[in-house]
Amino acid sequence: MKLIFLDIDGVCNNKQFFLDFNKSGKKFHPDDMIDPVNVLQLNKIIADTQAKIVVSSTWRVCRSVEHLQELLSRHGVLGEVIGKTPDLCTKSKSGLWVSQTRGDEIQSWLDEYDQNPNGEDIESFVIIDDESGIHQKENFVQTSMDTGLTEVHVQKAIQILNGRKEGSNGSNV
Repeated sequence: MKLIFLDIDGVCNNKQFFLDFNKSGKKFHPDDMIDPVNVLQLNKIIADTQAKIVVSSTWRVCRSVEHLQELLSRHGVLGEVIGKTPDLCTKSKSGLWVSQTRGDEIQSWLDEYDQNPNGEDIESFVIIDDESGIHQKENFVQTSMDTGLTEVHVQKAIQILNGRKEGSNGSNV
């Protein structure tokens, strides 16, 4: 099985999308903040790799896997959402909430999945996120809030998921 650990803000939307949305005068609802252009890019990865999705975005908090599947499907995402990373926030002695890094949350999900004897083997995974601080660098595609997911990111994600190194198929992609 191939997996996409998916952030949403800065991947499935971008700054220009928000500016255009604000100018449109449409009523704001957080579930509608997904750009169809970025979704088309995500769907290219899914179509080429048959990868499944684990939502690692803060959008996962207070949403079930079923709700995340419905929300992404409603916006045209073709992939199956099979899970979401845990929220590893803890309350410190001083009363402040301290969160772990996105990479730690992804690693926690992977570790827990590996302990499931009925789980399908993970062949490869990619982390698509606009945040830095992901420690799984060889599996990381960093996007930008300025653009969201672009063709360059798509090609890198496909290479990671399909196990091809840059240029290994005779191209200079």
